[in-house]
Amino acid sequence: MTASGIQTADGEREFDIIVWATGFDFGTGALLRMGIRGCDGLALEDHWAEGPTTFLGVQTTRFPNLFFPGGPHAAAGNNPRYNGDQVDFVTETLVHARDNGYDTIEVDPAAEERWCEMIERNVAFSSFTEKSYYFGTNVPGKPRRFLLNSGGRPKLFTEIERVRATDYKAFRLSRSRGRATTTT
Repeated sequence: MTASGIQTADGEREFDIIVWATGFDFGTGALLRMGIRGCDGLALEDHWAEGPTTFLGVQTTRFPNLFFPGGPHAAAGNNPRYNGDQVDFVTETLVHARDNGYDTIEVDPAAEERWCEMIERNVAFSSFTEKSYYFGTNVPGKPRRFLLNSGGRPKLFTEIERVRATDYKAFRLSRSRGRATTTT
């Protein structure tokens, strides 16, 4: 580094701005570094050792009440709009649980599996190659998995409608012991 740029073997290269970016770990990086623990002390980094599994890109099995809109399997386009869709859905799910006396929300493994199968099935139609950081290829040792929702917003909306139509059966809703059922 010099006052006006970077000195290389070929000489000094002048830059107005230098962005020093290291370790960009798209999709899972921040979540895996947070020390998140789920059922029976399961570490999220162990749960996702072979790559992330999610339902709608907002929750993963064995981690009740953990929601992560904007995480893996989220947007494949306009991130603010898509993440807003996810936040709206999470809010609706929380309100549904509260209004029906539940305080624990965990995605059903079958729903997660169906979503992940859709991701894998549609990745062939993506414009991104496996050399993209959207597959995690820029991080040594990271599992190579597509980290976006390859079905886009239409698939997200279709699945959200299925969740509503089936009275949130994609989730295992339960009550903590000793907590009375509430009604509205």
